[in-house]
Amino acid sequence: MQKKLEYMITNMIHILMNSKNLMKRLCPMSNQQFEGCIKKSRLPYYDIVSGNIKFKARPVLLIKAEKNEGACDFTVLPLSSISVKMNINSEYDIPIDKNVYPLLNLTRDTSYICTHKLMTLHTSQLSNQTIANLKELYPDLWSNIVSKIQEYLSGLK
Repeated sequence: MQKKLEYMITNMIHILMNSKNLMKRLCPMSNQQFEGCIKKSRLPYYDIVSGNIKFKARPVLLIKAEKNEGACDFTVLPLSSISVKMNINSEYDIPIDKNVYPLLNLTRDTSYICTHKLMTLHTSQLSNQTIANLKELYPDLWSNIVSKIQEYLSGLK
């Protein structure tokens, strides 16, 4: 009886796994759905105490995907608390007040989206979990961010 039960469970697992793989093939997730999302990323930093490069989780705003499907590079912007206020770029650091944008689930009272610090990260350096979808939740803020990026890049000659 137990062998028959194990056989049935094994078959059910195979059926479920095959249907999940079939769904992935029939309905692949588009990388474009992540554009405008805030996710945690694995970013390097120099640790003065140890004298080594270490990594920490930092929030980033996904701007653009390199390709529509599968693992790829994303162009992202860092979110920072910018503790030294004289380092704030009044032109391109967009302040994000936690009370004004509560649905973004940010931990700091004020964070800044650094629109002049474009970075490229591979999907392997991004968390699977999305903190918030800024593009959907606050479309006016998203438009402002895109405008600032375009303004910054228009200065290239």
